[in-house]
Amino acid sequence: MPARPSLTHWGRVRTAVVWEVLTAALDRLAPAHAPGQLHILDAGGGTGGFAVPLAKLGHRLTVVDPSPDSLASLERRAAEEDVASSVNGVQGDLNSLLDVVAPGSIDVVLCHNVLEVVDDPAAGLQQVAGALRAGGFASVLATNRTAAVFSKVLSGRFDEATAALGDPNGRWGAGDAVQRRFSLEELTELLDGAGLGHPEVHGIRIFTELVTGAQLDSDPTAFEALRPLLFTVAYEMLEVAADAEDVVQDAWLRWSRVDPATVRDPRAYLVRVVIRLSLNRFRTVARRRESYTGPWLPEPLITVPDVADDVELADSVSTAMLLVLQTLTPVERAVFVLREVFDVPYDEIAAGVDRTPAAVRQIAH
Repeated sequence: MPARPSLTHWGRVRTAVVWEVLTAALDRLAPAHAPGQLHILDAGGGTGGFAVPLAKLGHRLTVVDPSPDSLASLERRAAEEDVASSVNGVQGDLNSLLDVVAPGSIDVVLCHNVLEVVDDPAAGLQQVAGALRAGGFASVLATNRTAAVFSKVLSGRFDEATAALGDPNGRWGAGDAVQRRFSLEELTELLDGAGLGHPEVHGIRIFTELVTGAQLDSDPTAFEALRPLLFTVAYEMLEVAADAEDVVQDAWLRWSRVDPATVRDPRAYLVRVVIRLSLNRFRTVARRRESYTGPWLPEPLITVPDVADDVELADSVSTAMLLVLQTLTPVERAVFVLREVFDVPYDEIAAGVDRTPAAVRQIAH
């Protein structure tokens, strides 16, 4: 079997915990198959954060996601990792899985942070159960109601904690970006109702969410502290959250190969890396958009937990501004975003776009 990807590939210890649990379950299932013969369905798998590494282990992946842009990023990532023949992206959602795959044809279904946003979680899990072959299993990851209550109590927001505890969907108020949370009992009942049996339970990110990523992760702390800024820079340049996430992940991979002690200004260094990666990605994406005959509209940010955690100054990202950015060249766009949105000094911008400070000032005005 191919070598297992290093856990540092994920960039975060919390994600690595999910990976460890998942791969241990796959190892238990795999002996009944020839190496690489597991067919894994990732519902809502987006850009392939789990699908591509699993394909590198020799498994066959079908990724079902409603976003065309996420699927395009998945295709690109799979090609870059030389596993394109093992990864198939299909547009769809949890409640239509059996329109995509034959009943009883899947060894493993991943359903990570999807139940929070689907219209009918019970119906979605029945689709999962219908897709699984006898002896297969589902990996279900859902947002925990208890963790939200505990977080609100620790922050002194007792009214919101009480609301989350009593609300049918575990929401703490009208401003809550999460549509639905689950208690262990509620999730177990849903799984039993779908015929998925009694679950093996693991608490992932329940208390760790209350501690900063810099304290938890094995990466240099500077990157985690700057991750929201880096994501927002990439998003405002590229307009698609999936592409921005890819750029930030690429930036982390580059950061992991340098000695932080040799970097005098991590913020300037990482912003420069993200600018250059974004410019390269922008040119690639522009070629993809040239084949589309209609108007290209920016992708709005959907503030489910994993995305909302990585958005800084999200209110400043408006469709109107993104449409204006489309009229600028890549370098002009970078200068505009960094100067007007983040007030980055001219000399720092100049280093990122390979221009003189004087030229950057002229572009900005």
